[in-house]
Amino acid sequence: MRLRLEQTTLEGSQPRQSEWIVGSDESLKGDSFGGIVVAGALFNTNEYTILESMGVVDSKDLTKKKLLEIKKLLIERFPDRFYIENLDPKEYNEHHKGNMTPLLNKLHDNCGEALKAIEPTATHVVDKYPGCIAGDVAETKAESKYLPVAAASIVASAIGKEQLEQLSENIGFKIQPGSNNVSDSLTKLKESSFLPNYYVKLHFKNVKKFFN
Repeated sequence: MRLRLEQTTLEGSQPRQSEWIVGSDESLKGDSFGGIVVAGALFNTNEYTILESMGVVDSKDLTKKKLLEIKKLLIERFPDRFYIENLDPKEYNEHHKGNMTPLLNKLHDNCGEALKAIEPTATHVVDKYPGCIAGDVAETKAESKYLPVAAASIVASAIGKEQLEQLSENIGFKIQPGSNNVSDSLTKLKESSFLPNYYVKLHFKNVKKFFN
């Protein structure tokens, strides 16, 4: 299914007609620590000026402080327009069956289905990832082309950061994000009394080196 309207970019161009769009995006996908977060956002193209006024842009262009601020504003103003799948590491490891892609497809589809229950005419746009078969439209860098995807990206990214902060608080040291520079964090986890499945993605290669 292809979008019937002219895309509204983050540069402020306006759509030619009104349409409901569900945008969804994920965070923590490439992080050794943490689980996975997928967020969906439902908005009408007539509401794009509101999103722009709230500072909604591609989440990668925002500082952590701004990301958390805008996420709070979005959830408070539009509490029924977001659907969030927030799996902690334990839940992630229980659901993961050797391939992250089927789980991602399922979580994105869950977001789309939940928000389409509110507005059945909505088109579900997914920020494309390898193996993506979720949604109605999957586009690379969709968060820079569709404001609902950008809003979903902000919420997912903020919740992902909050999840890592909570895990850091639980374990007693600051967990490093990503997967390339986490050796110190993995070493501290291994030397602790905490179970790794509560903190890391067990199937990641760098994690296996420490715990297998």
